[in-house]
Amino acid sequence: MFASVIPGVASSMTVNNVAVAELMKLTPSCALALNQIKMNGASTTVTGTNCGFEANSTASDALQLNGNNPLTGTALATPGGCTGTVCSNLITKAPPGVNPFTAIYNPSTNTGLSFSTLPCVTNGTGNITVSGNNVTWTTASAISPSWTGSSEKAYCGGNGNGATLTVDNNHTPLTFLPGTYIFSNISLKFTGGTINCPTCTCPGTNCTGVTIILTGPSASKIGTLTVTANATVTLAAPTTNSASSAFNGVLFYMDYNASDSNGNGNAPVQITGGGSTVLWGGMYFPSVTANWGGNSNTTSTCTEIVGKNLTFGGNSTMNVSGCPSSVVSQINVLKMLE
Repeated sequence: MFASVIPGVASSMTVNNVAVAELMKLTPSCALALNQIKMNGASTTVTGTNCGFEANSTASDALQLNGNNPLTGTALATPGGCTGTVCSNLITKAPPGVNPFTAIYNPSTNTGLSFSTLPCVTNGTGNITVSGNNVTWTTASAISPSWTGSSEKAYCGGNGNGATLTVDNNHTPLTFLPGTYIFSNISLKFTGGTINCPTCTCPGTNCTGVTIILTGPSASKIGTLTVTANATVTLAAPTTNSASSAFNGVLFYMDYNASDSNGNGNAPVQITGGGSTVLWGGMYFPSVTANWGGNSNTTSTCTEIVGKNLTFGGNSTMNVSGCPSSVVSQINVLKMLE
């Protein structure tokens, strides 16, 4: 209307405007839920040391923080929302957290490394024997890796409902040699005793360590992972995985074909460690819920956990300051430049 009084100006004109924004890294993340994060217990405290927590769900309850249970870190971020009474230091409508493990499995394309048809290490060799639903290991030497170079094999639990490798106070220590272990149709249950890798040199620079893969020929034959406070677990991931670079810095991986229900009402991954639990490395459970609790992992400088859903309980500390960059997610924000 105002421009029309100027000679030579058309009766209508288009006004353009440009905005420039940049995606910027705000802080490292020590836990990324591809869906939701929940907190259990009124006295729960989970602290991220120089790192934050993020949930990629767009739902209004992507972060479910009820009661007095704080989830504290440098930031809480989600594209969705937060429910509960402790939704502080929160960034909503944030860009989704970047999954650092897509070389193993990418949920957006549903493609990943497959281990369902691997040949088995023959029963009675490799220091492991499978009999029915029980797995035993020899006391003469440590368990040897099943995947070395081009020799990609798995320790197998047979064709039945699966076997369970149990370590408790009645068993001898379970000692790993550095390398990559594939357990097919075998659950790992660490409820006591000692589980370690004495000859591993991690954490450190270009260190050796252990990568543990849980898989199976079908979803129902992918084993579960249980670590309780009574077990003394000291395990670290290799900085460089000699079998596959996709597993650099990765300690645990559960096959993306796994079901989120194991039939007994418990989450397929339950890590409820005590003060003697030290897990160093990335942990990736893309299709299942992982429960993280207890008073665990207080001395590890690298704890990056990525799962479909994450449930926290107890009191624990998480830290990614010592992690290889390949396993650390980042909480990002959009900053308007002009």
